[in-house]
Amino acid sequence: MADPEGRETWETLLLELVKRYYVPGTAGVSPREGAAGEDAGVAEGGSEITVTNRSCGDSVTVCLGPAGEVRGIVARGCAVCKASAALAQEAVGALPARDVRELCRRMIGLVTGKAREQGGEGQPEGCLPGGRLPGSCLPEGVARAPRLQEDLELLGLLQHAPGRQRCATLSWEALEKALGEVPCPGESVEPR
Repeated sequence: MADPEGRETWETLLLELVKRYYVPGTAGVSPREGAAGEDAGVAEGGSEITVTNRSCGDSVTVCLGPAGEVRGIVARGCAVCKASAALAQEAVGALPARDVRELCRRMIGLVTGKAREQGGEGQPEGCLPGGRLPGSCLPEGVARAPRLQEDLELLGLLQHAPGRQRCATLSWEALEKALGEVPCPGESVEPR
């Protein structure tokens, strides 16, 4: 779908993103090589974190290995949920855990539009007009991966679809929660 001047609309761009990452009929997250799917189970000594959207039934499980490394992200639900989980999986492969944590926060803010910078006109924190993420506000590893950066920016188009935002943020919330359970090198975790 294009506007009267022939430009792509946010719906068209978002549909292209979902097509790149969603494989109908699979429970896994990504059609791309090396992405985790149903076989990304918990390794001996590992754990998993599951976050569920009770309103629609989408769920995302982050499987952690014994050392706290992310072994896979499995999404069950709609195409938007699975595409977002596939992007989260790619980010895990491209960034150290500390940067993934920061990216999770930024992506949740981008998709929901809730993180605002002072004086901004309704734009998520650190975003350019139209909800685009400038390379300088992304962790270094993402800025070096132009396709991943572009796809993360496209996910931000869900600002225009409030009913689908939770579908897109679920994997970032699950990943942030899972990484919060595991300290980064040099961090310590207080006993609960």
